[in-house]
Amino acid sequence: MSKGGTVLVTTGKFTGRSPNDKHIVATSGVEDNIWCDNNAKMPEDEFDALKSDILDHMKGHNYSVQDLIAGSDPSTRSKFA
Repeated sequence: MSKGGTVLVTTGKFTGRSPNDKHIVATSGVEDNIWCDNNAKMPEDEFDALKSDILDHMKGHNYSVQDLIAGSDPSTRSKFA
């Protein structure tokens, strides 16, 4: 803990970000609105095929869902579900 009460963590050589594992689906308008330089672009048809495979794999299994919030300020935070 820092003097101000913030949690301090040493991650070593791993930062928790895996840029080679992040993909942006290249739909119309994405390139003008999302910075893609550090993420791999995925064609929309490849995403659709991957999504279909995943949904087929998930059939018949139970999964948990978590509602998440990014940011602590209620006026600027974003909800993710």
